[in-house]
Amino acid sequence: MSYRELRFWLNYFDQNLGRKQGRKLPKSLTVPNPKPEEVLKVCRELGYECETEEKRHPSTWYRSPALIVVKVPSNLRKYELMKIFGKKLVELRGGTH
Repeated sequence: MSYRELRFWLNYFDQNLGRKQGRKLPKSLTVPNPKPEEVLKVCRELGYECETEEKRHPSTWYRSPALIVVKVPSNLRKYELMKIFGKKLVELRGGTH
C-alpha cells in the first residue's frame, strides 16, 4: 500500500475562526482553539503516524504555529479524514455530534 503526507492546519478545526481565516469544516465538527496535542492524540488513536511542524497559517500569522503532518494511505481523501478528525475532536472535548 502506498502512503502520502497530508497537512492539516489547526485553523481547519477552530470554531472561533471564519472560513476566510482557514476554517474548513462546519462549526458542528470544530472546537474552540484546538491544541496541537489534541489533534495529535486523535491522529494516533486512529492509528496514523503524525507530527507537528512549526509553521503559521498565512491568514492567522499572529497565532501560535501549528501544522500537523499525517501519513495516510494514498486512497484516503483529505476532506473525509478532516471530518473524522473534527468529529473525534468534538468527542474528545466532551461534546456531542
